Amino acid sequence: IALAEELDTAEQAGENHPDPSEFAPDFGDDEQDILFRSQMKVYDLFMTNWKNLLIGAMIILAGVMVYGLMENSHRDSQREVHSELASIARSMPTPDPRSKFGLVPADDPKDGTRMGKLREAALSLAEVAKGSKGTAAVYAWMESADAWDRANEPSQQLSALEQAQAEAQGGLMEWSAVSQLAIYHSNQGDHAKSVGLLRDFADKNKNYLG
Repeated sequence: IALAEELDTAEQAGENHPDPSEFAPDFGDDEQDILFRSQMKVYDLFMTNWKNLLIGAMIILAGVMVYGLMENSHRDSQREVHSELASIARSMPTPDPRSKFGLVPADDPKDGTRMGKLREAALSLAEVAKGSKGTAAVYAWMESADAWDRANEPSQQLSALEQAQAEAQGGLMEWSAVSQLAIYHSNQGDHAKSVGLLRDFADKNKNYLG
């Protein structure tokens, strides 16, 4: 009852709620005309060019879709290559555990069957490398080089390492290929060649090496 009496008193005193329109922007006639014409120009522009805008949007969406498909294809291709490499690796003879301590070679060069399997694996890895691109190709060539090394075929190992270096395009993969080449030449007694390879890489990749 007290609340009702207060409301009646407020109404009699003219204390009404503020009109929301009081807070609206106070545009003059000229400003309202400019605003209206601007809105109409935007509307006319859209209605006149809606087909072009739609075509443009479709082209952008198509480009995004094609890029996504290419990325997925590249990723799937990389997975397929690594799956093939893993399959070949499983077919290779297991290195002698004592070779980890330098007691014996990883593979007995007098074991013809063992050497034959290693050569076969090296050739298979090379075929995978030839059909690959980028990182997968570099990795496959280096795996092939390792198999040739175990098969005691230094000339074939060198060829595979040179192919890996040729495929590498800077960064970590090129460094991996160059360092393996340097180790190969060092093991062959050509230390000058080994140092030269590392120096050339350092000169061309100063930013990479810091």
